[in-house]
Amino acid sequence: LTRQTPYPPQSSVGQALRMVQSESPRRVRDLRPDVPAALDEFLAAMLHRDPDRRPGNALAVCTALTPFTLPQGGQSLRPSLLSSGSRDVLLANLTPTATTQTRALVLVGDAARGELVESTLRTLGCRSLRVHDAREAQQQNQQERFSLIVLDRDLLGAEGIRLCRHFREHPVLPFQKIVLLTAQDDPQAALDSLHAGADDHLGGPLSAELLQARVEGALRGKETLDRLLATAEQLQATNRQLQQSLQARSADVRHAHDALLFTMTKMAESNDGETGTHMKRVAAYAVLLAQEAARRPPWRGLVDDHFLTQLERCAPLHDIGKIGLPDEILLKPASLSTAERTLVETHPLIGDRILAALGKEYGEALDFLGMARAIVRHHHEHFDGTGYPDRLVGDAIPAAARLVAVADVYDALRRQRLHKPAMTHASTMRLMLGRGASQFDPILLQAFEACQDQFERIFREISE
Repeated sequence: LTRQTPYPPQSSVGQALRMVQSESPRRVRDLRPDVPAALDEFLAAMLHRDPDRRPGNALAVCTALTPFTLPQGGQSLRPSLLSSGSRDVLLANLTPTATTQTRALVLVGDAARGELVESTLRTLGCRSLRVHDAREAQQQNQQERFSLIVLDRDLLGAEGIRLCRHFREHPVLPFQKIVLLTAQDDPQAALDSLHAGADDHLGGPLSAELLQARVEGALRGKETLDRLLATAEQLQATNRQLQQSLQARSADVRHAHDALLFTMTKMAESNDGETGTHMKRVAAYAVLLAQEAARRPPWRGLVDDHFLTQLERCAPLHDIGKIGLPDEILLKPASLSTAERTLVETHPLIGDRILAALGKEYGEALDFLGMARAIVRHHHEHFDGTGYPDRLVGDAIPAAARLVAVADVYDALRRQRLHKPAMTHASTMRLMLGRGASQFDPILLQAFEACQDQFERIFREISE
């Protein structure tokens, strides 16, 4: 009636949802004052927030709207309350077949059968176009997009099957129906037709009643599909807008998460005298090791693109808990005492508490938090249960933490620190492979040995 939506168009789905939640839809008479008040009230009831206040079913809607669609002198108990223009619009929306006709393409050779087909289609309100060969049929179907195609196999021979298959494999409409006719009552011919994609096969003597019965159901379905397709197009447009909004929101959330991760990583660097290159290398080592481990059965089903992405983002946080330790311990240029070592070993717990507090505030909104907490708390656990803080054993240690443990130890041995000189790659490999059987996951040690050259390359490329 108005060519308008119940709510004014908004620039984003979020704004549209807020409007639906907080405001009432526009009234028809606000946009079209000539619309009868009774119709305005009924349409407002159809849009009522309370489902119990809306019409109960489609029949109730049709019954209520019908009097407004009938012209003066019609069979209504009262004259139409709409102007002729408004009535035409509403009538077209309620009964689309009143203003449009189904189009059919007919390729039948025998004149009598062709006339029978066309006359039968006319009784069904279908406007047909008669063509004379397969090439013309393809051209006309491409131009006019017919809902129904009737082909004569007796005229076309084997070409009829090929033409049917062509129409089915290259449809111009998603609901296009194809019916094949033949004078022969041959079950094999029917089977061939159906295999070629025909919706129906009529063999033997053709009667108007038989053809009408076979076609009528398809045409009724077409009327419904016309309306459904129009609705589907609107839904697709809305879905595209929603998808774009969600993608934009996801990108914003991802950027916010990355900023948070970057900030926390920088905090860990500054308190431990670390550099950003150490954090980057640990992340690169861990991802490389995970990719190599994924070639082996125990890890094959665990590592996917999402796992690798989260691992790369979270690995640099492994020592975030050191921000809670005194600087004189972190920057001590000599070996730590037993008491100092015990204090340092609390940093996984400190880091876990920091992330736990973050999770309590933001909950599931931080999608990286689960892996981040696993890495921070457990990257010093040993495979044999002698690590800290929880003395986990074997597969009880989270997978991401086992990966970061190997990466962190390799980089720690390779770097020069205040209390130790740097080790060569060869010396590091000998030490880790020789003594690491109790400390690291044995499968990861195999993967580590297999990709050791790439570890060396990462260390040289991401230099201090």
